[in-house]
Amino acid sequence: MYRLLFFSIWPLLPEGLGTHYFDSDWNLLDQIMISQGIVNCKSGWKQGGNAQIEAVSLMSIPKKTGPRRFGISPGKWDKDGFSDHYPVSIKLKK
Repeated sequence: MYRLLFFSIWPLLPEGLGTHYFDSDWNLLDQIMISQGIVNCKSGWKQGGNAQIEAVSLMSIPKKTGPRRFGISPGKWDKDGFSDHYPVSIKLKK
């Protein structure tokens, strides 16, 4: 028997959003996979809202696209940087 997983971030794709910006293009590399039991509310848990891309304003450089990376290039670091990916989250309810 196959168990299906739902990629909760994919609904953001038509909005042109992404978690990783590379080569002038947004990508949805970061995912939260939800089991079929959560999707159909048979597990005792349910999704409590849409998946979110978090900390965009906190992790970005004003007037630049994408997150402020801590690794600029080999051997060069931005001590105020974070990551080259934005974090994702989802709420679950019992």
